[in-house]
Amino acid sequence: MRLKKIMAGLLVSGFLMQSVAVPAFADETETEWKAWEAGQEDEDSWSVYTTSTWDAEAAADAARKAEEADRKCPILDIAAEQVGYSAGYYKDTKFGAWYGANHNDWCAMFVAWCANQLGYIDEGILPRLASCTALKSWFQSKGEWHSRSSGYIPEPGDPILFCWDGCGGADHVGFVEYVEDGYVHTIEGNTNTWQNSNGMCVRKSYRLGYYGIAGYGHPDYPVEEKTYDMDTEEGRAGYIYKELISNGFSPEAACGVIANMDIDSGLDPESEHGNDGAYGLLGWLGDKKSELKERKDSGDIDVQLNYFLSTSLKTKEEDFKTYLNGYVTPAEGSYIEGYKQLTCSTPTCAKYFCWAYEKPSRTMSKVYATNTSAVQEAADKWYDILTEE
Repeated sequence: MRLKKIMAGLLVSGFLMQSVAVPAFADETETEWKAWEAGQEDEDSWSVYTTSTWDAEAAADAARKAEEADRKCPILDIAAEQVGYSAGYYKDTKFGAWYGANHNDWCAMFVAWCANQLGYIDEGILPRLASCTALKSWFQSKGEWHSRSSGYIPEPGDPILFCWDGCGGADHVGFVEYVEDGYVHTIEGNTNTWQNSNGMCVRKSYRLGYYGIAGYGHPDYPVEEKTYDMDTEEGRAGYIYKELISNGFSPEAACGVIANMDIDSGLDPESEHGNDGAYGLLGWLGDKKSELKERKDSGDIDVQLNYFLSTSLKTKEEDFKTYLNGYVTPAEGSYIEGYKQLTCSTPTCAKYFCWAYEKPSRTMSKVYATNTSAVQEAADKWYDILTEE
């Protein structure tokens, strides 16, 4: 009779399975499993037992989706490398041996071991704990705990904690890998498949509303510094965008500047073009060109951005006031600051910047030779690219 129930559940779930998964250790899921056996299962519990043991195709699909998510979460890279690891006799694991408490339930030790590989324990980002309940309390003490009932949508790398006995603590822990279509996909240690009763590191999935989920910790992981390929136009645009944003430009205003740079120089700081040799990111000429070239490493993108922001732009206040009066509201008494805070369409920002910054030398400006519509088209292109990152 139970076999018929299991087969029916597999057909309903739509997943290709090798077998039905059972709890790794009775003390972790005994209450839930007994309820299932007694025919008291609820709809949510199906996701646990019908997605815990995937065939090779389903497991590969999960790994592919995680990779496509471009998660940029180093701790998940560490955890994913452990998928397929199996405990030895009586819960003998490298995680327990590292912790100094081998031959014990090791899901929390697996989480701590992964954290230790990245120095997160020494940095206080995650604790060295073997107790799931203690881990939950640690997150609560740091204000990093989100219960399932709060409606929080977990992020990649969040520890997911389970409680099946209603005690208010936690019985099991793993990592959130990604969320998709109402399911949270995980990487967990100290759980198992029907084929291996010693416990493994595996991928699983659950409905977000699954009652066994107690909640999630949300560690303050370090943000990795984004790198930019300065040999590509898109890489240079991304770097310039970051610098402009950090200097108070709105995304729209920043892309307006970048669009002008694109038309002037192809975003190449070493560009020198036209009969007059317009130089650098914004095609500087005359005294501006000479002033810039006097600086050491004048063809360096950082040198030119510093020159633009600290020197060249500041000399244009009267031009911004003359050409943008009635279009831009001054901020802190400055039309330049007013431009930086614009949130109108990016093509409009690009046009305004062209009027105010390029127009005084419009007879020599490559922007005007190409026409204003070109810079507006470039603005749309860069806004779409740069605000997606």
